[in-house]
Amino acid sequence: MTYRELAGATGWSYGCFSGYFRGTVLPPSDRFDTLIGLLGASAVERSRLATVRDGVADRRDEPPAPLEPTRPSAELSAALLDAAPTGELLARIERDLRAIGARYTRTGPLNSAGRLMEMLSQLDLLAERRLTEALRHDVDLLAGLTHRLLGHAHYDLANSAASYQHGRAALWHADRAGHSALQAHAFDLLTGVAYRAGAAGMALRYAQQGLWHVHQNQGDVAAALLVGEARAHAALGDASRAHRAVRAGERVFDNCEPDEISLAADVLRFNQPTHAFQAADLLLGIPGQETLAEGYARRSIDLHARGGVPGPASPRYQAASYLTLAQCLVHRRDLAGAINAIDGMPVLRPVDLIETVVLAARRVVLASGDLRRGTVIVDKLTERIGDVQSCSTVPAPGGAPG
Repeated sequence: MTYRELAGATGWSYGCFSGYFRGTVLPPSDRFDTLIGLLGASAVERSRLATVRDGVADRRDEPPAPLEPTRPSAELSAALLDAAPTGELLARIERDLRAIGARYTRTGPLNSAGRLMEMLSQLDLLAERRLTEALRHDVDLLAGLTHRLLGHAHYDLANSAASYQHGRAALWHADRAGHSALQAHAFDLLTGVAYRAGAAGMALRYAQQGLWHVHQNQGDVAAALLVGEARAHAALGDASRAHRAVRAGERVFDNCEPDEISLAADVLRFNQPTHAFQAADLLLGIPGQETLAEGYARRSIDLHARGGVPGPASPRYQAASYLTLAQCLVHRRDLAGAINAIDGMPVLRPVDLIETVVLAARRVVLASGDLRRGTVIVDKLTERIGDVQSCSTVPAPGGAPG
């Protein structure tokens, strides 16, 4: 059970459970009995745990022994954890992670990050147990996936430092678990963070390391890594290699099967509409590739319209596809067409990270070279968005992790 579920079941303050489970706060005896009952302790286990709790309470009031200090909080924390089987807790955490991954585009990064931190705390406590090799593998795998999702959320919240830290932590757990798909997904996140930081060379190395972990470039994460590689090549001025990486990513979907991580967290799926948008966005930044970028932007819009594509297809990415098309049309001096493209944008909500779209619209105006006429585009965009506003600060789309 999560802290929120325990709070709902008991009526107690949500914040008290962190102290109880970390052993920093000793629960009163009545709360202790209720808590271990909710965790599924048998009658015999309840009796033993109550004895432990009473002993901890007695020792807490005694002056500490100078040579052999006691650690009642650690004893209590271990005792509470022992009330629930490890396998059952891991299965529950896995179900919760799948739910977060599936609902991410609706709930948004901030709410998702809060829930993920709760799960990370539970996994940290489980890691302190004496585990079999198989259970240790499962703990590392779930901890790595949790860090990967947290990195994705912080990336969307424009917190690159936190995103990088979670990416490195995900890679560490993936290495311990020996899980190649999780390793590839961790490198995908690190590729996006490095690119956003302006370290194109590092982004290229991360992308290539991630591709090394993907068997024969199979799995949708291979397409995401190839887009990351293409962005890095473009930033380094190698348009030819950037174009080849984009085409290689497109071919991945010919016989692509999602890996275990993509299936566990739907938000990490990298589907064809997303690939087409990312391709259009990166090619638009390469001189002379505007026509090719326009083709990918139109393809992304068409694929989003068809629906039924596995993985996330949020209005945010749909809107960004229309804006990329508008930028392409501005390059052709077709401002009327750019305004029509903006008319096709879907209705946006706060969770769709509207600042992403607004900043992209500014790029449309700058690309037009005609600020007076280009302002018409932004006015039209403002009309499309209406009164919806978001409180988060998000950079322009581009280099987003798969």
